[in-house]
Amino acid sequence: MKNELPPVTATYFITLIKSYLQGARTRQEIMDETADLLELSLPGEPTPANITNLLIITASKINPSFYQDIVDQVSQASDTTPTRNGLLHHLETCVNGDISPEDLLEWATTWQDEEEPGVAYFEDPAVEYCCLLWLPAQKERLSRKLLAQALEIFHLNCGNPLKEKIALVLLSEQEQQRFLFFLRDYADHRKTAEELDLYLLRKFGMDHRNFPYMPELVQVAHKQAQLEDLLKKARLINNE
Repeated sequence: MKNELPPVTATYFITLIKSYLQGARTRQEIMDETADLLELSLPGEPTPANITNLLIITASKINPSFYQDIVDQVSQASDTTPTRNGLLHHLETCVNGDISPEDLLEWATTWQDEEEPGVAYFEDPAVEYCCLLWLPAQKERLSRKLLAQALEIFHLNCGNPLKEKIALVLLSEQEQQRFLFFLRDYADHRKTAEELDLYLLRKFGMDHRNFPYMPELVQVAHKQAQLEDLLKKARLINNE
């Protein structure tokens, strides 16, 4: 029959939902893949903005028993948070103009705890920082240029998530100036170690013991290196 629904299982929808949550597929990619299925199962009905809800509703229309299977397996799964490859895919797709910055932000914050904003359970701390803190903070300035710079930082895969977090913050010229100002004061003994910790905690979520450029900062304090070289190193990329 022309209007007969294709044979699908709950596993099909679970796979789609996980692929979206992980970032392997964008909302638009899933919409494109399931267009015929959505047309047959939800004829003329409004499309929910949340792709996870849309897939669950569609699955329930096909077979009511799918609902509990999907909810149980997705809610109890450990592989449903954004991955590094998923972040790369979404950033690249947004830079290419295939999804909007709003689509990117919606995906990035999907698993954020509503009661504790900024809290989730990601395996990669740099991806977590980018999704839950950095991207929302840049909401009003998510240009393709800025996102391309973030994409370049993650493509480098420097092997240190703390360095990636610092590089994301330093995409802002204003933050670069603050970085130079504060670290210069510390190197010149106008700021204490406690004040340095306050700055590092506030800006990067770490203290001087975890700050990956502490050896370089000590060299600056001993006049053995230039702070501008430290900044260049901390930026990871040339974002001018």
